[in-house]
Amino acid sequence: MAAGDVDHDGITDLVALIHDRSDDDMHDPDYQHRRAVFLRGTRDGLSAPAPVNNPDGTRMRGGESLGVVDVDKDGYADLVIGARTTASARSISRTRC
Repeated sequence: MAAGDVDHDGITDLVALIHDRSDDDMHDPDYQHRRAVFLRGTRDGLSAPAPVNNPDGTRMRGGESLGVVDVDKDGYADLVIGARTTASARSISRTRC
């Protein structure tokens, strides 16, 4: 889980990585069943979870780590999701909610 003002409205938002599988098998090397969700902060609390999509509209897979930071210095907190690839390297996806 990570927190930050992702939508730049002055209220802290929450981003979480969740696992969609209904069974107890958490072995998911390709992150097919993991996803990132965004909970918009409001004056009344947090909104319902919404899926985080890639810039091309596809569902962003969740990974092993998550951060909320202004990577490109534009005043908006960016989501940074790190995942191990099958080649044991690291990949990072970044998007804006």
